Amino acid sequence: MLMDISYSYGWRLIHMHNAEALGDAERIVCRVLMELIEILMYNLELDPEFIAQYVSCLKETFPQMQKDVKLCNARFIKILRLGEPNQEHKLYLDRTIQKYNVRHRYSVDLGKEANILILESYCKDEIGENPLKLWWSSFSHTELERNDQVLEKILNNYDVLIISDIGISVNVKISDTIRYSIGDIIEEFLELMKHKPKVLVITGGIGIRRYHRVLKKFGWDLKSDVTGHYTLKRHGRSDLYIPSELSFKGYNKVEVDDTTQVHALWSDTDDPALISKDYYHGRIIMFTSDCSPEWGRGIRKNVHEFEKFWFSIIDKLIFPKV
Repeated sequence: MLMDISYSYGWRLIHMHNAEALGDAERIVCRVLMELIEILMYNLELDPEFIAQYVSCLKETFPQMQKDVKLCNARFIKILRLGEPNQEHKLYLDRTIQKYNVRHRYSVDLGKEANILILESYCKDEIGENPLKLWWSSFSHTELERNDQVLEKILNNYDVLIISDIGISVNVKISDTIRYSIGDIIEEFLELMKHKPKVLVITGGIGIRRYHRVLKKFGWDLKSDVTGHYTLKRHGRSDLYIPSELSFKGYNKVEVDDTTQVHALWSDTDDPALISKDYYHGRIIMFTSDCSPEWGRGIRKNVHEFEKFWFSIIDKLIFPKV
């Protein structure tokens, strides 16, 4: 049925716009395909693997459309996010990631690859009590009993790992007998970066105070937290969108080495706010404050600016490395 709808919708679209410039028709077709994908992802709640197969079927179903119209090639970027216990807090970044797909659908460049974000997000309350039911990983009873590279196999399925304001010693329950700490998960993800392009994003307030050992790997020295009233400002020639309207009531002071890219600073103190560094085949990104109303008090009033800030991070820092 889905293919029948796609078929009739796609061809009707072309006939409706046959008098327009071909470029406009191409753009509209791309938008429709992206919209169909989004309907599947968020309204029907189907398995993302099925969605990927559906996209392939779309291309096979419209051979003439492929010949006459440059279809968007959908690339699925799989994100695993482990975050703070407050459900309200985690929604700020989650909603932004989901909105990225909507925004991107209407600004896609013809003939270029369309990046579609697929997010799995869990907060502290969800990862300690029950085993995670991860979309992309299934294991036999024997594998779980042997603990046979389970963590490596899980993380190998994800392009991006976001750690958001959660303690490094918090345990994640994979099965009744297997648990890994957030620290273990980060270490394994960094190992995978030595062979594959992946991105690690770390952000948060009080939750990341004990990340000294991890950050030392990148030449970053985590000091004390700083409280007050601070806004963001662009550093150097960074082409990221840095919103000066967002205000924060605290951040983690981090000293960085000369090989670190500093994209934004905190007002008054000039301490790093947004930093990144390439690591083997991957990249590490850190925003030194919170992605929630706790420290990011200006987020509530300027959600649009917050979204544009993270859209820019996704476009400029994450996508080039995955």
